[in-house]
Amino acid sequence: MKDKLGSETYYTLDDTSIRSQKNWDSSVVTTIARGAKVVIDLDSAQGDNDWYKVTYGAKTGYMPIKYFSVNPVIKVAYAKDITNLRKLASWDSTVSIEVPKGARVVIQLQTNSGDWYKVEYNGAIGYMPLKYFSDSEVVKTYYAPNAVNLRSTASWNSTVVTTVPLGYAAQVDIQSHQGDWYKVTFQGKTGWIPIQYLTAERFFDSYKADDIINFRAERRWDSDVVGTCAKGATVSVVKNSNINGWVEIMYQGTRGYIPVQYLTEI
Repeated sequence: MKDKLGSETYYTLDDTSIRSQKNWDSSVVTTIARGAKVVIDLDSAQGDNDWYKVTYGAKTGYMPIKYFSVNPVIKVAYAKDITNLRKLASWDSTVSIEVPKGARVVIQLQTNSGDWYKVEYNGAIGYMPLKYFSDSEVVKTYYAPNAVNLRSTASWNSTVVTTVPLGYAAQVDIQSHQGDWYKVTFQGKTGWIPIQYLTAERFFDSYKADDIINFRAERRWDSDVVGTCAKGATVSVVKNSNINGWVEIMYQGTRGYIPVQYLTEI
């Protein structure tokens, strides 16, 4: 009696449509993206040229095993610095595309020529050695829970480069820090700040104004008008600020209050 082989994890070599039965004329159950993880029942076929039972999430179909790999075929990585992908696997070839520092790329693991691998970024393809990429994020988005002054060096005694206003997003260079001080970029200007003065949690949600509306200094109609939102304008609503139907907003640098019923979440 033949020993049972059981089920094993495989990866799709390319976008793959599994079928409802063991033939090409049967209907497509689902299409699986390149590099996705599936489970193959190795006892479901008579040989490698036969069709195997393939499970992807809650869906099951059939496909020849040659369309799958036992090893991962792609991985997500991040550029350690500004990186020029090359059109060929050589430093002498022309540049295909520039990848910003921290940008997310997809590396095709089965396409290497020595140390060079095929890399995808924003729909463009190029080649680069793996050592120029990191498996973990290099740049992360943080938010200012209060107005934060970025300093020219990792010291409170250094000059202020720029201010990150309350709720605004800034880019933190995870690999550039001195103790608790991290290099932070905001609107093209770079400085330093201890990481505890920023938060990874987004402080605002984006809404649009349903019509022209005045926003107020306090949560009541008879308080002073501090600004006016144009119809369709995007306003930033402070999270968890809804009290009796009024929410706190930021619009063009001014804070105020508007009844939430006049806004639509984007």
